[in-house]
Amino acid sequence: MKTFLKFTVLSAVLLSLTLVFLSCDNKQDIPPEKPTETPFVLSLVGTSCHWINLAHDNNLIIINSKEELKNYINCTDDNFPEIDFSEHTLLIASGIINQGISSITKKLQLTSPYIYQLNMEILLNDTTVMQNWVVALVINKISDNSRIKLNIKIIRN
Repeated sequence: MKTFLKFTVLSAVLLSLTLVFLSCDNKQDIPPEKPTETPFVLSLVGTSCHWINLAHDNNLIIINSKEELKNYINCTDDNFPEIDFSEHTLLIASGIINQGISSITKKLQLTSPYIYQLNMEILLNDTTVMQNWVVALVINKISDNSRIKLNIKIIRN
């Protein structure tokens, strides 16, 4: 009788552990792929399009569909930039500064599973003019669980 009871308890424990193991969604534990090392920069220069509805508040907008994109770009000829949103995500950062900009460098890094960091350095020049800036990057598709932290460093010349 004791052997039967031990066998029953051990079987129940093993069955419970097996069910717990099988019910885990292993996909959640796999970190996403790294984005492209050098993201593609989306420029509207030379097109019939311009940016709209940007707050210029040093924040980041993550766009994953053409419908979302239409909230931030207006094109006079309806010739929107071609982005395959099944493969890519568009990141838009914008701000305003009271000095001229010489250059903007950017680097996107995966810092932990589903957590990215977009580091930007804005190099200023001696011009004293209020200036809006926009950086739009096309990266490999990120999951809906992903978060991106924007870090902006201003470098005065």
